[in-house]
Amino acid sequence: MRSMPNQPQALPAGADTAVSTGVLDVTLAFAPRPGTPAPDLCALLLGTDGRVRSDADFVFYNQPSGAGGAVRCVDVSGEGGTRVAVRVSLGDLPPDVERVLVAASVDGGRFADVTDLATHVARVDAQDPRGSGAFAAHCPGSGGGTETLLVVVEFYRRQGGWKLRSVGQGYATGLAGLATDYGVDVADESARPATAHTVGRTATPTAGRPAPTPVSPPAATGANPTRDTATLPADLARRIDLRKERVAGCLEKKGLAGTQAHVVLVLDASGSMYDVYGSGTVARMLERLAPVAARLDDDGTLDVWLYADRARRLRDPLRIPELGRWTKQFRKWPDNVGVGNDEPVVMRELVSAYRRSADGLLTLVLFVSDGDVWADDEMARILTSAAEHPVFWQFIGLGNSRYGVLERLDTLPGRIVDNCNFFALDDFDSVTDDDLYDRLLGEFPHWLAAARTARLLG
Repeated sequence: MRSMPNQPQALPAGADTAVSTGVLDVTLAFAPRPGTPAPDLCALLLGTDGRVRSDADFVFYNQPSGAGGAVRCVDVSGEGGTRVAVRVSLGDLPPDVERVLVAASVDGGRFADVTDLATHVARVDAQDPRGSGAFAAHCPGSGGGTETLLVVVEFYRRQGGWKLRSVGQGYATGLAGLATDYGVDVADESARPATAHTVGRTATPTAGRPAPTPVSPPAATGANPTRDTATLPADLARRIDLRKERVAGCLEKKGLAGTQAHVVLVLDASGSMYDVYGSGTVARMLERLAPVAARLDDDGTLDVWLYADRARRLRDPLRIPELGRWTKQFRKWPDNVGVGNDEPVVMRELVSAYRRSADGLLTLVLFVSDGDVWADDEMARILTSAAEHPVFWQFIGLGNSRYGVLERLDTLPGRIVDNCNFFALDDFDSVTDDDLYDRLLGEFPHWLAAARTARLLG
């Protein structure tokens, strides 16, 4: 595990870094203007199921301490005066706390009105309680739309240690939306904390909300499940554990045992996919692809993107303990990215997001399309340019439709390495797990060898 660097490290959205156990302050930097909303910080402590253990795990200025003080809202002094911080003592967190989300919110405004927003994470040593010690991370903000809340960073357990991830994903529904998504019991207006800070104005205290009602995670079931499947229903846990074994066997057979890579799933959400979602095919696909990330990704997570006329990266990556919620959600067609199919719009965003990984890992993109591909020339240009980055594109066709340039990837000229592959499945459910994993990972080792020779890997 890499230790926390002593020099500033920029973490773009989605990037992560290892952190050693200690006390860290998360603070915000922004350019203040009189009359503009000043963001406040809050935190959520999440269990293995991705939800709060009780309402006491929602830490904000009206409830400024959680887990016996392991996570607190504090005021810290620094350049520019006093500012609010979320202080996290990783070593003092209970073992059943798997993640700590830190979010920024504005009341009576939106992040489009907050300029030069950035998140800083710094170690607070016992000899340096003001946090002027080692500067740990700089996570640029990504607000600018209708968002009134941004999840800025998260701390999460990984292989016996802790990691920090830059998130930068927003909510237009503010604190209430964040709290509801993660299991906090939000009761009418009294349970919706209202931020009170505005630059150039005096803050007015708000009354505390009623005593919280505990929210318990679902009971763990299943026979001898692995740690990440312990909270899943028994039959689902058995299927996932078996599929993880099959992925491991496939990786070993292809000489990829021990290989680590970020795994990204891109889902076609165009109008022609309506029935594919409704029939449960996409939900079953998530169940079968999540084990690939569990074996390959250093965090065991699967980044998920949707595209149609627009591209959208989902707020949280898919984690196996939360798989039941994901499969339920994806039995309905997502109608928030349009109805057309503009592959280049998401491909360009993928290149921007994964062209250079902060931790030096390569990226495997699993790209699902139901066809009617029309932007052949632009897709070819993107893939040709992307060949110089440590990213392999595995395209998967559903629906036996017109796939255009995807069917000619092997002859695509001008690339430093062959960085993409395509196969079509007329019926996704008819393919066995072993055959599916063999196809998904069939060309990946050849690209990996070529990328090493071309010195594309960090």
